[in-house]
Amino acid sequence: MVELENAMEELRLENSALQANKTSLKDELSTQKKNILIMLGETFNKPVRQAHILYRGPPTEGDFDVNKDVYEGCLVTFSKVDELRASTLRAARG
Repeated sequence: MVELENAMEELRLENSALQANKTSLKDELSTQKKNILIMLGETFNKPVRQAHILYRGPPTEGDFDVNKDVYEGCLVTFSKVDELRASTLRAARG
């Protein structure tokens, strides 16, 4: 009888641990879904921003560049965007 009670207690503890893990995984999945939606939105918005900048004047061939993004009204490479954002943050921090 004692062995059965011990086995039941072990199962209860294991179940509690699995429930906690399940909750953690649900939270992580929710966070990942939000991140994916943000990334998809940015992926869509990049060409829209480029079109807005480029078509103020007459477009020329090769204006769209998947390796560039708009930063403060100018088309710049991703690495340059990162540099500009970092320098802006440094300046804001003083």
